[in-house]
Amino acid sequence: MTSSTSSGFRSKVASHLRPALLALLALAVAAAACRREPAKAQGELPTATPAAPPTEPAATAAAPTPAAPTPAATPAATVAAAAAPTPKAAASCGDTMATLAAGSFASKRGGAATITGFCLDLTEVTVAAYQACVDAGKCTEPDPEAGEACNWGASGDPPEVKRGQHPINCVDQRQAAAYCAWRDARLPTAEEFEWAQRGGSAGTPYPWGDDELPRRVCSRANKNPDYHRAPVTCPVGSCPYGDSPERVHDLSGNLAEWTATGPAAGAEQRFVCGGQTSCQAGSVNRVDKTLAAGFCLAQAASQKFEGVGFRCARTP
Repeated sequence: MTSSTSSGFRSKVASHLRPALLALLALAVAAAACRREPAKAQGELPTATPAAPPTEPAATAAAPTPAAPTPAATPAATVAAAAAPTPKAAASCGDTMATLAAGSFASKRGGAATITGFCLDLTEVTVAAYQACVDAGKCTEPDPEAGEACNWGASGDPPEVKRGQHPINCVDQRQAAAYCAWRDARLPTAEEFEWAQRGGSAGTPYPWGDDELPRRVCSRANKNPDYHRAPVTCPVGSCPYGDSPERVHDLSGNLAEWTATGPAAGAEQRFVCGGQTSCQAGSVNRVDKTLAAGFCLAQAASQKFEGVGFRCARTP
């Protein structure tokens, strides 16, 4: 073999062996690295011999001497304090009564009248509400013989019309007052009733405003078919067009109402106030004066009428 041939052969062998040698060298380096101690993970703290737990400090050094505790209230006192209403809550009339603000006005019956704030039922007292008082033994039954249109004990007129939500009638003034007392309330005075009819300080001639007749108000008990087609009385609150600004229903309509006021001191009579109209629009009975705020008639307190009911008031 010539020298040139030998040289070429060695070059070829070297070129073939070089990659293999490099690979073996890399494996050797990797093996050496694996034999070393592994590195700690980033952020890992070196292992240290745990220190002995710190000595518990003396109790006198750990916390200051506590102040003498305030004596706790007894459970009974706590309940009583929570139950005591705030002045604002005590003055609330609730969901079934309207709040009438204080004011002064010229009463239709003559003379200036000054009204303190009071609460007034949103509706006339219903048959169902009066029944609850009778069941409690605090009220006596109405007289169903006081008139054909008495709602007490009536199944309906027509019969399918239930009367539980119709206003109670055929009770005298004393029965009305007894019911209100059972509710820790009272009958309104004639002046309070007129003030409510006028919308308080609004001073309107009718509960609903200045117009003589709204689209629909309710009638007192009147079965004359020429005047209305409603079943004698209307369920309370069913004719909202006649509401006052305070949302008081039927102040002029459905039944006239007993008040606590008499025409004179010591008189046996009490004023009955409220209008008498039909529940059907355009069918008006005696609209001329009975609808207007302040219309009242003096009646014997012992009398019972099918056309008279009542509602209660309360001084907050």
